[in-house]
Amino acid sequence: MKGLLVEHQKSMASEAKRDVKPTAQGPSLRGNIPALVVCKPPKDLPETYRAKLTDKTRVLVDGYQRYEAIKEAGGLEVRVSITEIDVNSTAQLMRKALELNYGNSMPLTRGEKLAHVFRLLLLGEFDDGSPWRPQFEDIAVASTLSEYKRLADFTRKELRLEGLTFDQLRVTLVEGMRDVLGEFEAIHYDSKGFPSKRSVSKWEQVLRKGDVEAWRKEKTEEAARRAEELQDASRSLTKPLERMSPQTRVAVLQRQLAIARAELADQPDEEFKDLFVDEPEEFILIDEDEEF
Repeated sequence: MKGLLVEHQKSMASEAKRDVKPTAQGPSLRGNIPALVVCKPPKDLPETYRAKLTDKTRVLVDGYQRYEAIKEAGGLEVRVSITEIDVNSTAQLMRKALELNYGNSMPLTRGEKLAHVFRLLLLGEFDDGSPWRPQFEDIAVASTLSEYKRLADFTRKELRLEGLTFDQLRVTLVEGMRDVLGEFEAIHYDSKGFPSKRSVSKWEQVLRKGDVEAWRKEKTEEAARRAEELQDASRSLTKPLERMSPQTRVAVLQRQLAIARAELADQPDEEFKDLFVDEPEEFILIDEDEEF
């Protein structure tokens, strides 16, 4: 996917270079590339960005690949078409970005869209009573979306997320899960630092067992058993290996390592992290006077 994105961006940059024309106001880009979509910074934009804001700062909602291609083609002084929309919150900004991505030439995958939907549900973005499931019928059946909503509602109620700002909600969510899962379960995050649905599901399962301490004790004992098994396996391997030459030991261990890696490759990737095609890891801020 990354290679495809690079090629797509190169193609867009090449097209942008062809379309940049000198004008009295400076180099301008003709209308072949769709307008960048921006908005005024919402009041709950993460604190990381607050110090960078001016009265003329805008947040890039849609068009990250186009933005990068235009920068490569002519720098930040190129004049381009911009469409400004109104959003009231960071969650609404993300929702609009997801909606706009559906029409892009490099749309998100099904899994990426579902990850976006779950994050928006955690933020309470679909709690206004408006019908939201129909717009996502292309990526999931109604029962799947209902399960996403149920899990998000449980999480919001359990951790009292209602009324929190974007940053507060994210911190409360992560800390609440860590308090329960501790070091026994790795928490996986998306590009905005929100736990993935898989991690939230695991957290809910532990909570519903009703005895977190018993679960932690079970996990501690399980870890001790694994450590003992590893030690026993190491001892059992040592003796036959000692009788081999160094070259043979290296060959045997490399072969076994290759077999183990092949077996792991056939299993689900437990280290999976959500990736987002048209969304940078940071919000892109644009100053109207200096950039485009």
